[in-house]
Amino acid sequence: MYTEKNKKIATYFEKYLEFAARFASDCYNHAADLIYRALILSGYECYLVGGCVRDAILNRPCHDIDLCTNATPEQIMKIVDDKIVLTENVLDEGLDVDYLYYVTTGLKHGTITIVSKLDNSSVEITTYRIDGNSDDHRHPDEVTFSSSLEEDLKRRDFTINSMAFSYMKKHEEYIGWLDSDYTLICLDKQCIDDANLGIIRCVGDADARYNEDALRMLRAIRFSAQLNFVIARDTFNAIKNNCELICNISAERIRDEIEKVLMSDYPRRLELIYLSGLSKYIFNINCSDILYEVIQCNQHNRYHYTDVFRHTMDVVENVPKDKILRWAAFFHDVGKPFCVTTDNKGWQHYYGHPEVSAEYFLQFAKRYKFDNDTRDTVYKLIYNHDSEAKSLRAVRRLLGRLGDDTFRKFLHLRKADVLAHKFYEDEDYLLQYSDILEMYTEVLNTKQAVKINDLAIDGNDIIDTGCFQEGPEIGRLLRALMNLVIIDPESNNKSTLLSKVAYASTCGVEALENSINQQMEGTE
Repeated sequence: MYTEKNKKIATYFEKYLEFAARFASDCYNHAADLIYRALILSGYECYLVGGCVRDAILNRPCHDIDLCTNATPEQIMKIVDDKIVLTENVLDEGLDVDYLYYVTTGLKHGTITIVSKLDNSSVEITTYRIDGNSDDHRHPDEVTFSSSLEEDLKRRDFTINSMAFSYMKKHEEYIGWLDSDYTLICLDKQCIDDANLGIIRCVGDADARYNEDALRMLRAIRFSAQLNFVIARDTFNAIKNNCELICNISAERIRDEIEKVLMSDYPRRLELIYLSGLSKYIFNINCSDILYEVIQCNQHNRYHYTDVFRHTMDVVENVPKDKILRWAAFFHDVGKPFCVTTDNKGWQHYYGHPEVSAEYFLQFAKRYKFDNDTRDTVYKLIYNHDSEAKSLRAVRRLLGRLGDDTFRKFLHLRKADVLAHKFYEDEDYLLQYSDILEMYTEVLNTKQAVKINDLAIDGNDIIDTGCFQEGPEIGRLLRALMNLVIIDPESNNKSTLLSKVAYASTCGVEALENSINQQMEGTE
C-alpha cells in the first residue's frame, strides 16, 4: 500500500477538499448516511466506494452510492435489527437505525440493500471480499469475506473505480489525507493519476479481470464514452485477446452497456467495439457484422461528405439524448451496405435502405430483448426516416402512421440527418425539412386532429350505438377513425365518424381498417 502522508500529498489532494460537502448535498442518501454512521459507531470500518468516489473526484453528479465494510452481512443485519440509537453528536437528535430496514438482495455475495423508511432511499453495502474463480465469466463461483479493504479494492475492475472514501477520521495507515477529517484511500497513486489523466486501466492483470467478468470489456468502452477517457494499451489489447468471452454475457446486459454509450457525450466510441473485435459477436446479424459493414461503407455519393459510420455518428450526436432517438439514429442507415448500386457516373445509391435498416434493427431488438414500445417506435422511425412529405395530406398520412409523439421524434431524426448531408449538393433535402415543419405547424395551428382524444367521438359514443361492446375492438375502431381524420380533416365530425362505425358493424372492423389503409397508401 502507498503510505506516504506528508505535506506534498496533502497538497496533491487539495482539489478534493470539498469531497464530503458533495456527499452531503447533491449526493446525499439518507439510508447510506444512517448505516454508515451506525457501523462506525459500532466499531466497524465503512467506506464509500467505487463509482460515487470516482464521480466526486471528477466533479460529476453522483447518482448511486455504494458502501463497503468489514462487517459481515449478519453483523450489518443485527445493527438494523437491534435498532441502535445514534447519539446527538453523531446525528441530529431523533435520527436512528429504527428508520432503516434491509433486503437480502445479494446475500450470497455479501451484499445487503439498506432502505430508509423516511424517503425510500436505498444503498447497497457489501462486506470486504475476495472473489474466487468464475466459470461463467460473469459471477464468482464463491466469495470469501475479508477484513482487509486492500483485498476488496484489488478485486475491482478499473483503477478509477478502486478508490474508497471516509468522511469520519479513521485508518490513518492508508493513503490520502484530504485534511484532518476526510480520507481518500486507494491501492496506489496510479488510481489518482489515472483519474486525473483520464485513463481507463484494469486493476492488476487485465486478462484476469476480463475472465472474472467479461462484461468489463464493454464497461471499459462505456466509461471511455461517458468520461471521455482513453483506454490504456494493455487494457485494450486484453479486450482483443478475450473478446469471445462476451458470448457469456446476457443480452440485456450487453444492450444496456451499448445504450449507455449511445446516450453519452461521445457515442462514436462505439467504434472501439469494432476495433476491439467485440462487434463480430455483438453485431452479428444474418451472418454479417453490421458494425463492420457500416464502417467499411465509404458512401461514394454526391450528397454525403463521409462514410456511413461517421455520418451515422453525426446523426446520433445531432439528436437529443433520448434512448429511442439514439437507437433510431444509430440504426437508420445500417442497411446501406446491403443496398448499394452504382450508376453510370460512378455514384452509389442505396434504394430501399430504410426498410432493410429497420429489419436489421428488428432482429437486433429481438436478440437483445428490447421492450415492445421501444422496439416498435424505433422500428417506425427507421422505416420512415426518409419518407417524403411534400403536401399537407402526405404530412397527415405520415402522422397517421407514426402518431403525434413519434412524429415529433421523426422531426428530430430528420433534422439530425439533414444536418449530416452536404448542403450545397442536397439543398432540396434541407428545404424539404423546413417544408415539413411548416405543414406540421399548420396542422397544429388549424387544430386538425392528430391524436385520438381530438376525435369528435369517443369510446362511449361507439358503445352507445349498440353495435359494439366495451373491449379491444373499441380501441381498433378509434385508431382506424384517427387514420381517416388524418387523411381527411373534414371527416372529423360526429355524423361522419358514426357512419363509419355503422359500416364497421356491418362489414367488420377489419374491413374498415383496410378501406382506410388503402386511402392512406393511395396517390395524393
